[in-house]
Amino acid sequence: MKKRVLALCLSLCLVAGVFAGCGKDDEGGRSSKGSKKKDVTVQEVLEGMGNYDLQSAHADVKFDFAADATAMGQKMDVSVNADFGMDVEAEGDTKAGIKLDGNFDMNAMGQKESLPMEMYVTVDGEDFKIYLKSDELGSDWYDLSSAIDQDQIKEALEQAAGQDTKVEFSKDDPIVKNSKLTEENYNGVDCYKITYSDNLASYTDVIDEALKQENMSLDDIKSYGIEIEKALAEIKFDVVIYAATDDFAPVAVIFDMGSTNIESVLEASGYSLQTIGALAGVDISEVNLTACKFELTYSELGKVKVEIPDDVIENAVEYDAYSYGF
Repeated sequence: MKKRVLALCLSLCLVAGVFAGCGKDDEGGRSSKGSKKKDVTVQEVLEGMGNYDLQSAHADVKFDFAADATAMGQKMDVSVNADFGMDVEAEGDTKAGIKLDGNFDMNAMGQKESLPMEMYVTVDGEDFKIYLKSDELGSDWYDLSSAIDQDQIKEALEQAAGQDTKVEFSKDDPIVKNSKLTEENYNGVDCYKITYSDNLASYTDVIDEALKQENMSLDDIKSYGIEIEKALAEIKFDVVIYAATDDFAPVAVIFDMGSTNIESVLEASGYSLQTIGALAGVDISEVNLTACKFELTYSELGKVKVEIPDDVIENAVEYDAYSYGF
Protein backbone atom coordinates (compact mmCIF):
# COMPACT_ATOMS: atom_id res chain seq x y z
CA MET A 1 0.00 0.00 0.00
CA LYS A 2 2.81 2.42 0.82
CA LYS A 3 4.10 2.09 -2.74
CA ARG A 4 0.64 2.96 -4.06
CA VAL A 5 0.53 6.00 -1.80
CA LEU A 6 3.92 7.16 -3.06
CA ALA A 7 2.88 6.67 -6.69
CA LEU A 8 -0.26 8.75 -6.09
CA CYS A 9 1.79 11.48 -4.46
CA LEU A 10 4.15 11.62 -7.43
CA SER A 11 1.24 11.88 -9.84
CA LEU A 12 -0.22 14.81 -7.93
CA CYS A 13 3.17 16.48 -7.82
CA LEU A 14 3.38 16.31 -11.59
CA VAL A 15 -0.13 17.79 -11.78
CA ALA A 16 1.12 20.69 -9.68
CA GLY A 17 4.05 21.16 -12.04
CA VAL A 18 1.87 21.25 -15.14
CA PHE A 19 -0.67 23.55 -13.50
CA ALA A 20 2.11 25.99 -12.63
CA GLY A 21 2.37 26.98 -16.27
CA CYS A 22 -1.22 28.21 -16.40
CA GLY A 23 -1.37 31.34 -14.26
CA LYS A 24 -0.33 34.44 -16.18
CA ASP A 25 -2.71 37.22 -15.21
CA ASP A 26 -2.24 39.04 -11.88
CA GLU A 27 -5.97 39.58 -11.55
CA GLY A 28 -6.80 35.86 -11.76
CA GLY A 29 -10.22 34.32 -11.33
CA ARG A 30 -13.16 35.15 -13.54
CA SER A 31 -11.81 38.59 -14.36
CA SER A 32 -13.09 38.65 -17.92
CA LYS A 33 -16.82 38.52 -17.18
CA GLY A 34 -18.94 39.85 -19.93
CA SER A 35 -22.25 39.43 -21.63
CA LYS A 36 -23.15 36.18 -23.32
CA LYS A 37 -21.73 35.85 -26.82
CA LYS A 38 -23.99 35.19 -29.80
CA ASP A 39 -23.64 32.40 -32.37
CA VAL A 40 -20.91 30.65 -30.41
CA THR A 41 -19.39 27.51 -31.93
CA VAL A 42 -18.03 24.37 -30.29
CA GLN A 43 -14.54 25.39 -31.39
CA GLU A 44 -14.86 28.78 -29.67
CA VAL A 45 -16.08 27.22 -26.43
CA LEU A 46 -13.29 24.64 -26.36
CA GLU A 47 -10.59 27.22 -27.09
CA GLY A 48 -12.07 29.72 -24.66
CA MET A 49 -12.20 27.15 -21.89
CA GLY A 50 -8.75 25.77 -22.71
CA ASN A 51 -7.17 29.22 -22.66
CA TYR A 52 -9.01 30.50 -19.61
CA ASP A 53 -6.57 32.00 -17.11
CA LEU A 54 -7.20 29.52 -14.33
CA GLN A 55 -4.80 30.60 -11.60
CA SER A 56 -6.64 28.97 -8.71
CA ALA A 57 -9.73 26.91 -8.09
CA HIS A 58 -11.39 24.28 -5.96
CA ALA A 59 -12.14 21.02 -7.75
CA ASP A 60 -14.39 18.19 -6.67
CA VAL A 61 -13.08 15.00 -8.22
CA LYS A 62 -14.91 11.70 -8.50
CA PHE A 63 -13.78 8.49 -10.17
CA ASP A 64 -15.78 5.27 -10.33
CA PHE A 65 -14.51 2.03 -11.84
CA ALA A 66 -16.17 -1.37 -11.62
CA ALA A 67 -15.73 -4.63 -13.50
CA ASP A 68 -16.64 -8.26 -13.05
CA ALA A 69 -15.47 -11.51 -14.56
CA THR A 70 -16.51 -15.14 -14.45
CA ALA A 71 -13.64 -17.62 -14.34
CA MET A 72 -13.71 -21.30 -13.46
CA GLY A 73 -17.43 -20.87 -12.88
CA GLN A 74 -16.88 -18.25 -10.16
CA LYS A 75 -17.82 -14.58 -10.46
CA MET A 76 -15.32 -11.96 -9.28
CA ASP A 77 -15.97 -8.25 -8.76
CA VAL A 78 -13.47 -5.38 -8.66
CA SER A 79 -14.20 -1.72 -7.97
CA VAL A 80 -12.28 1.46 -7.28
CA ASN A 81 -13.96 4.67 -6.13
CA ALA A 82 -12.36 8.02 -5.41
CA ASP A 83 -14.10 11.08 -4.01
CA PHE A 84 -12.02 14.05 -2.92
CA GLY A 85 -11.75 17.81 -2.93
CA MET A 86 -8.70 19.57 -4.28
CA ASP A 87 -7.60 23.19 -3.96
CA VAL A 88 -5.11 24.23 -6.63
CA GLU A 89 -3.21 27.51 -6.93
CA ALA A 90 -0.57 28.62 -9.44
CA GLU A 91 1.55 31.74 -9.66
CA GLY A 92 3.79 32.37 -12.65
CA ASP A 93 5.57 29.56 -14.45
CA THR A 94 7.16 27.62 -11.61
CA LYS A 95 5.07 28.09 -8.47
CA ALA A 96 2.04 26.00 -7.53
CA GLY A 97 0.26 24.36 -4.63
CA ILE A 98 -2.27 21.60 -4.10
CA LYS A 99 -4.34 20.70 -1.05
CA LEU A 100 -6.17 17.39 -1.26
CA ASP A 101 -8.65 15.83 1.14
CA GLY A 102 -10.66 12.75 0.30
CA ASN A 103 -11.08 9.02 0.24
CA PHE A 104 -10.14 6.13 -2.03
CA ASP A 105 -12.11 2.88 -1.73
CA MET A 106 -11.04 -0.41 -3.29
CA ASN A 107 -12.96 -3.67 -3.41
CA ALA A 108 -11.58 -6.87 -4.93
CA MET A 109 -13.25 -10.26 -4.56
CA GLY A 110 -14.95 -9.25 -1.33
CA GLN A 111 -11.85 -7.70 0.19
CA LYS A 112 -12.49 -4.04 0.93
CA GLU A 113 -9.88 -1.39 1.61
CA SER A 114 -10.40 2.30 2.30
CA LEU A 115 -7.71 4.95 2.11
CA PRO A 116 -8.74 8.35 3.52
CA MET A 117 -6.01 10.92 3.08
CA GLU A 118 -5.02 14.56 3.32
CA MET A 119 -2.15 16.02 1.38
CA TYR A 120 -0.32 19.27 0.71
CA VAL A 121 1.96 19.72 -2.29
CA THR A 122 3.88 22.93 -3.06
CA VAL A 123 6.34 23.75 -5.82
CA ASP A 124 8.32 26.98 -5.74
CA GLY A 125 11.09 26.98 -8.31
CA GLU A 126 13.27 24.04 -7.34
CA ASP A 127 11.89 23.94 -3.80
CA PHE A 128 9.41 21.08 -3.61
CA LYS A 129 7.41 20.00 -0.54
CA ILE A 130 4.85 17.26 0.01
CA TYR A 131 3.11 16.37 3.28
CA LEU A 132 0.75 13.43 3.68
CA LYS A 133 -1.64 12.17 6.36
CA SER A 134 -3.23 8.79 5.76
CA ASP A 135 -4.77 6.11 7.96
CA GLU A 136 -2.57 3.61 6.13
CA LEU A 137 0.53 5.28 7.55
CA GLY A 138 -0.82 6.19 10.98
CA SER A 139 -2.24 9.29 12.62
CA ASP A 140 0.78 11.56 12.01
CA TRP A 141 1.62 13.89 9.17
CA TYR A 142 4.61 12.72 7.12
CA ASP A 143 7.10 14.75 5.11
CA LEU A 144 7.57 12.84 1.84
CA SER A 145 9.62 15.53 0.11
CA SER A 146 12.80 13.43 0.12
CA ALA A 147 10.92 10.39 -1.22
CA ILE A 148 10.09 12.05 -4.55
CA ASP A 149 12.47 12.24 -7.48
CA GLN A 150 13.31 15.96 -7.41
CA ASP A 151 14.89 15.82 -10.87
CA GLN A 152 11.64 14.48 -12.32
CA ILE A 153 9.68 17.33 -10.76
CA LYS A 154 12.20 19.89 -12.03
CA GLU A 155 11.98 18.42 -15.54
CA ALA A 156 8.16 18.57 -15.49
CA LEU A 157 8.27 22.22 -14.41
CA GLU A 158 10.78 23.14 -17.11
CA GLN A 159 8.67 21.47 -19.77
CA ALA A 160 5.51 23.24 -18.56
CA ALA A 161 7.25 26.62 -18.47
CA GLY A 162 8.78 26.17 -21.89
CA GLN A 163 5.65 25.12 -23.74
CA ASP A 164 3.30 27.33 -25.72
CA THR A 165 0.21 26.76 -23.59
CA LYS A 166 -2.28 28.23 -26.06
CA VAL A 167 -5.00 25.72 -26.84
CA GLU A 168 -6.21 25.58 -30.42
CA PHE A 169 -8.69 23.37 -32.27
CA SER A 170 -9.40 23.01 -35.97
CA LYS A 171 -12.77 22.51 -37.64
CA ASP A 172 -11.61 19.02 -38.60
CA ASP A 173 -10.97 17.84 -35.04
CA PRO A 174 -13.42 15.04 -34.17
CA ILE A 175 -14.70 16.77 -31.05
CA VAL A 176 -15.41 19.94 -33.04
CA LYS A 177 -17.11 18.16 -35.93
CA ASN A 178 -19.17 15.67 -33.95
CA SER A 179 -20.22 17.50 -30.78
CA LYS A 180 -23.61 18.89 -29.89
CA LEU A 181 -23.68 22.38 -28.36
CA THR A 182 -26.56 23.39 -26.09
CA GLU A 183 -27.08 25.59 -23.04
CA GLU A 184 -27.86 24.50 -19.51
CA ASN A 185 -27.65 25.82 -15.97
CA TYR A 186 -25.20 23.58 -14.12
CA ASN A 187 -24.57 24.00 -10.39
CA GLY A 188 -26.12 27.46 -10.53
CA VAL A 189 -23.97 28.64 -13.48
CA ASP A 190 -25.34 29.40 -16.96
CA CYS A 191 -23.26 27.18 -19.21
CA TYR A 192 -22.54 26.08 -22.72
CA LYS A 193 -22.84 22.30 -22.73
CA ILE A 194 -20.77 20.25 -25.16
CA THR A 195 -21.87 16.62 -25.59
CA TYR A 196 -19.52 14.33 -27.49
CA SER A 197 -19.46 10.56 -28.08
CA ASP A 198 -16.73 8.75 -29.96
CA ASN A 199 -14.18 5.95 -29.82
CA LEU A 200 -10.39 5.91 -29.57
CA ALA A 201 -9.94 5.08 -33.27
CA SER A 202 -10.50 8.79 -33.90
CA TYR A 203 -7.29 9.49 -31.98
CA THR A 204 -4.85 6.94 -33.39
CA ASP A 205 -2.38 9.70 -34.33
CA VAL A 206 -2.46 11.12 -30.79
CA ILE A 207 -2.06 7.66 -29.26
CA ASP A 208 0.79 6.78 -31.61
CA GLU A 209 2.58 10.03 -30.75
CA ALA A 210 2.19 9.33 -27.04
CA LEU A 211 3.58 5.83 -27.49
CA LYS A 212 6.57 7.20 -29.35
CA GLN A 213 7.41 9.27 -26.30
CA GLU A 214 7.91 5.91 -24.56
CA ASN A 215 9.92 4.47 -27.49
CA MET A 216 6.94 2.47 -28.74
CA SER A 217 4.43 2.77 -31.57
CA LEU A 218 1.19 1.32 -32.85
CA ASP A 219 3.24 -0.61 -35.41
CA ASP A 220 5.08 -2.30 -32.54
CA ILE A 221 1.74 -3.48 -31.16
CA LYS A 222 0.66 -4.70 -34.60
CA SER A 223 3.83 -6.76 -34.85
CA TYR A 224 2.41 -8.99 -32.11
CA GLY A 225 -0.60 -9.80 -34.28
CA ILE A 226 -2.92 -7.38 -32.49
CA GLU A 227 -5.35 -5.50 -34.73
CA ILE A 228 -5.02 -2.37 -32.66
CA GLU A 229 -7.08 0.00 -34.83
CA LYS A 230 -10.08 -2.31 -34.69
CA ALA A 231 -9.65 -2.66 -30.93
CA LEU A 232 -9.47 1.11 -30.46
CA ALA A 233 -12.71 1.48 -32.43
CA GLU A 234 -14.44 -0.65 -29.79
CA ILE A 235 -13.23 1.50 -26.88
CA LYS A 236 -16.10 3.96 -26.66
CA PHE A 237 -16.47 7.06 -24.52
CA ASP A 238 -18.89 9.90 -23.80
CA VAL A 239 -17.78 13.39 -22.81
CA VAL A 240 -19.82 16.25 -21.37
CA ILE A 241 -18.17 19.65 -20.92
CA TYR A 242 -19.66 22.69 -19.19
CA ALA A 243 -18.22 26.19 -19.65
CA ALA A 244 -19.67 29.47 -18.39
CA THR A 245 -21.54 31.43 -21.04
CA ASP A 246 -20.10 34.81 -20.01
CA ASP A 247 -16.36 34.03 -20.10
CA PHE A 248 -15.88 30.31 -20.97
CA ALA A 249 -14.66 29.58 -17.43
CA PRO A 250 -14.47 25.81 -16.82
CA VAL A 251 -17.40 24.51 -14.78
CA ALA A 252 -17.32 20.72 -15.18
CA VAL A 253 -15.90 17.88 -17.27
CA ILE A 254 -17.42 14.39 -17.28
CA PHE A 255 -15.67 11.51 -19.07
CA ASP A 256 -17.43 8.13 -19.22
CA MET A 257 -16.13 4.90 -20.76
CA GLY A 258 -18.70 2.66 -19.10
CA SER A 259 -20.31 1.72 -22.43
CA THR A 260 -17.18 -0.09 -23.63
CA ASN A 261 -17.63 -3.83 -24.12
CA ILE A 262 -14.43 -5.63 -23.10
CA GLU A 263 -15.25 -8.78 -25.02
CA SER A 264 -15.82 -6.74 -28.20
CA VAL A 265 -12.45 -5.04 -27.73
CA LEU A 266 -10.70 -8.40 -27.41
CA GLU A 267 -12.48 -9.90 -30.40
CA ALA A 268 -11.71 -6.85 -32.55
CA SER A 269 -8.04 -7.13 -31.66
CA GLY A 270 -7.96 -10.72 -32.90
CA TYR A 271 -8.29 -12.42 -29.53
CA SER A 272 -11.09 -13.85 -27.44
CA LEU A 273 -11.81 -14.64 -23.82
CA GLN A 274 -11.06 -18.27 -24.55
CA THR A 275 -7.68 -17.38 -26.05
CA ILE A 276 -6.76 -15.15 -23.12
CA GLY A 277 -7.96 -17.79 -20.68
CA ALA A 278 -5.93 -20.50 -22.39
CA LEU A 279 -2.79 -18.36 -22.19
CA ALA A 280 -3.42 -17.78 -18.49
CA GLY A 281 -4.44 -21.35 -17.81
CA VAL A 282 -7.87 -20.23 -16.61
CA ASP A 283 -11.33 -20.84 -18.05
CA ILE A 284 -12.73 -17.31 -18.49
CA SER A 285 -16.34 -17.18 -19.69
CA GLU A 286 -17.30 -13.55 -19.14
CA VAL A 287 -15.75 -10.10 -18.51
CA ASN A 288 -17.81 -6.93 -18.06
CA LEU A 289 -16.90 -3.30 -17.53
CA THR A 290 -19.80 -1.91 -15.52
CA ALA A 291 -18.47 1.56 -14.67
CA CYS A 292 -15.58 3.79 -15.68
CA LYS A 293 -16.43 7.43 -15.06
CA PHE A 294 -14.43 10.52 -14.15
CA GLU A 295 -16.05 13.77 -13.01
CA LEU A 296 -14.31 17.07 -12.36
CA THR A 297 -16.32 20.04 -11.08
CA TYR A 298 -14.77 23.49 -10.60
CA SER A 299 -15.70 26.21 -8.11
CA GLU A 300 -14.14 29.15 -6.24
CA LEU A 301 -12.20 30.23 -9.34
CA GLY A 302 -9.54 32.79 -8.44
CA LYS A 303 -10.36 32.59 -4.72
CA VAL A 304 -8.21 29.68 -3.53
CA LYS A 305 -4.97 29.99 -1.55
CA VAL A 306 -2.84 26.96 -0.75
CA GLU A 307 -0.53 27.22 2.25
CA ILE A 308 0.89 24.40 4.34
CA PRO A 309 -0.10 25.03 8.00
CA ASP A 310 2.78 25.65 10.38
CA ASP A 311 1.71 22.80 12.68
CA VAL A 312 1.89 20.34 9.77
CA ILE A 313 5.44 21.43 8.91
CA GLU A 314 6.61 21.49 12.52
CA ASN A 315 5.14 18.14 13.57
CA ALA A 316 5.55 16.08 10.41
CA VAL A 317 7.62 12.90 10.62
CA GLU A 318 10.48 12.76 8.14
CA TYR A 319 10.22 10.14 5.41
CA ASP A 320 13.43 8.38 6.50
CA ALA A 321 11.90 7.73 9.93
CA TYR A 322 9.39 5.24 8.55
CA SER A 323 10.66 4.31 5.09
CA TYR A 324 11.96 0.84 5.92
CA GLY A 325 10.05 -1.61 3.73
CA PHE A 326 8.61 1.13 1.47
